Amino acid sequence: MIFEFTDGSKLFYNDFRQFGYLKLVTDKELPNVPELQNYGPEPISPKFAIAQFRDILARRPNMKIKQFLMDQSLIAGIGNIYSDEILFSAKVRPTRTVSSLKGEERRELFKGIKKILQDAVDHHGSSVGDFIRPDGDWGTYGQIHRVYGRAGQKCKVCGSMIKSLKFNGRTGSFCPQCQK
Repeated sequence: MIFEFTDGSKLFYNDFRQFGYLKLVTDKELPNVPELQNYGPEPISPKFAIAQFRDILARRPNMKIKQFLMDQSLIAGIGNIYSDEILFSAKVRPTRTVSSLKGEERRELFKGIKKILQDAVDHHGSSVGDFIRPDGDWGTYGQIHRVYGRAGQKCKVCGSMIKSLKFNGRTGSFCPQCQK
């Protein structure tokens, strides 16, 4: 889909991976779009606070933490790549349940969400596979991944071999030494 604006600029919507769709609404309709009501809070917003994160964690105590982070109805915008990186930064193994997390681990996860996502934005994304930025350049965050896509390679922190497991059809990577 190509949108051409009166100033001559263009907006391209090109969904190679077919994860999304396009719906046009007016400004007046926007607050009531049903599809937007299904998303959790924006995690790098200043409004997203630790107390809100704790409340969201309490809703799904038996959920595996990796699936929890990727559930868009709980927290918006965390996908497979960044869930791996967030869990590594917090030293939490992806197979753990939410209820198994200690207070300090919950705080580290919260901090990791904010830090990893902001770093990814600052690096213009990961550009893994077929993702290219709108200006045609590649994001550079993929160059600093600690665990994502690195199964069978040595951990950059401890030297152990990065492992991978399937989580609801998605491959997650983690360090069995650094992440407990």
